[in-house]
Amino acid sequence: MTTDRPCAQPPESPVPTRRMVFDTNVVLDMLHFGNPAGLRLLDAVRRGEIVSIVSRASLAEAAVVLSRPAFGLSPESAGALAQEWASLSRLIPEDRIDAARSASPGLRCRDPEDEKFLHLSIAGQAEALVTRDKVLLKAARKLRRFGIEPATPESWLLSHDSQKKS
Repeated sequence: MTTDRPCAQPPESPVPTRRMVFDTNVVLDMLHFGNPAGLRLLDAVRRGEIVSIVSRASLAEAAVVLSRPAFGLSPESAGALAQEWASLSRLIPEDRIDAARSASPGLRCRDPEDEKFLHLSIAGQAEALVTRDKVLLKAARKLRRFGIEPATPESWLLSHDSQKKS
């Protein structure tokens, strides 16, 4: 697998590409639950307007969560959704994530499992970290000093829609 390049080249887009990190609950909104905001974001990823930034750890978490019995997916369906997400995303090399972690020692989250999204946002030079997790949103406010905006799917879309009208 190549790094910092998508597995499948998204179509050319006349709209400037935005780099974003989506945590696992938003990925589930996009791929499994069909949440309206999640589907709009997924459509923008598919059109190449948004580049989804991922790490090996974030891809692995999505695959594990999708395979949980509570979601009612067969192993084949869960695997296909995880593979689809990987193919739509740009993988950031681990050494860049390690460098981002070293450059931001005070960047912590009450849930250590969520810290991967904070450091991935920096390493991937994301514009936004999109999540519904209140603990992660609170920790992600510290990302603003790196030029990264924490947002829910709905708040990011509302902000983006208002910028388009301006």
